Amino acid sequence: MTRAEVEVLQDVFHYFAKSGWASNQALAIYIGLSFYPTAAHKFQNFFRQKCPEDVARYLISLGPCDEAVRFLFPVFVEFCLENFIDEIKKFREMVKSADLTKPHTWFPFARAMKRKIIYHCGPTNSGKTYNALQRFMEAEKGIYCSPLRLLAMEVFDKVNAKGVYCSLLTGQEKNYIPFSNHVACTVEMASTQELYDVAIIDEIQMMTDPYRGYAWTRALLGLKADEIHVCGDPSVLDIVRKICQDTGDELHEKHYERFKPLVVEAKTLLGNLENIKSGDCVVAFSRREIFEVKLAIEKHTNHKCCVIYGALPPETRRQQANLFNDPNNEYDVLVASDAVGMGLNLNIRRVIFNSLSKYNGDKILPVPASQVKQIAGRAGRRGCLYPDGLTTTLHLDDLDYLIECLKQPFDHVTRVGLFPYYEQ
Repeated sequence: MTRAEVEVLQDVFHYFAKSGWASNQALAIYIGLSFYPTAAHKFQNFFRQKCPEDVARYLISLGPCDEAVRFLFPVFVEFCLENFIDEIKKFREMVKSADLTKPHTWFPFARAMKRKIIYHCGPTNSGKTYNALQRFMEAEKGIYCSPLRLLAMEVFDKVNAKGVYCSLLTGQEKNYIPFSNHVACTVEMASTQELYDVAIIDEIQMMTDPYRGYAWTRALLGLKADEIHVCGDPSVLDIVRKICQDTGDELHEKHYERFKPLVVEAKTLLGNLENIKSGDCVVAFSRREIFEVKLAIEKHTNHKCCVIYGALPPETRRQQANLFNDPNNEYDVLVASDAVGMGLNLNIRRVIFNSLSKYNGDKILPVPASQVKQIAGRAGRRGCLYPDGLTTTLHLDDLDYLIECLKQPFDHVTRVGLFPYYEQ
């Protein structure tokens, strides 16, 4: 071949190496985009050595074009399958590990077990978690997965007080109790390596949370426990049913009703915090509002306020909760963030919403109805000083929205959080 013909042939292979169509088609045989240029270069060297002259002249006649690429591609495929076996295998494994379409296959040891899933389904103050905890304490080895550090600490204290040795494991605190076979942890800290007799996943509806939902999904899919109790409202029941179909786990449903109905007080506080009473919990959705409300109550009334919000250190949160629950001191009002809605057992007579809108990091939006119901339901807990639950708003303008939220049925969600883990 003349020098001009060789240059044309080089241009053809350069065009092939730059072809988006060819690089995308190569993905089908697990030649990744990053490796494709290397594969194309080695293919060019191979082709120069092995190509019959008539084929080379045909390519030269075509020149650097899409037709030449399509002519070369089947030969390129055969070359790759014979010469890049290891690279193809590695890329195939990488693609497989990144496949999120079958998350139930990520935990083969859990799939090898015949797990029993008990869904305790119902609203707040219906005894869901209480019944699950009874089974947890009866078990020889158990794990309780909490949505909040404070709730994990509450279960830790309660279980140890009943004579069942239980350790505590959260992102901020690790308290290992000697000889304990039970652990209360935040859901992100749950181990999918340990074997348990009984596991509890509390507030299972948090699977839908865009930031933390993956942790509940991981726990449900991956916990190696003979018996898993999930507690929550009906919103994710259909999804849990579907997951159990995929995993082959045996699902049992227990439905609960609230012990006593939640009553909306038509008479709001009319914007005046002087109308606060003992046992009230004012819910605000920013730290600034929480402290503004606390200062206003203590300035204009004789009440003393405890404060609970997510960023408080663990010991401080525990101290504040204990102060509020203790009737023998002057701290008789609680000012809290929406964290109070996550299963904390507090002696709340009435939940008062400081407002029913919050900033989501981008703009101010109404608080979702499901969250309003969850928070309001913390009033009047069974076994506390105030068995009859009341709720209202600080401002009259918010009352209609509160009533509307409490009347709404639970939404049946279709999507939950998912994130790949190293365990898979």
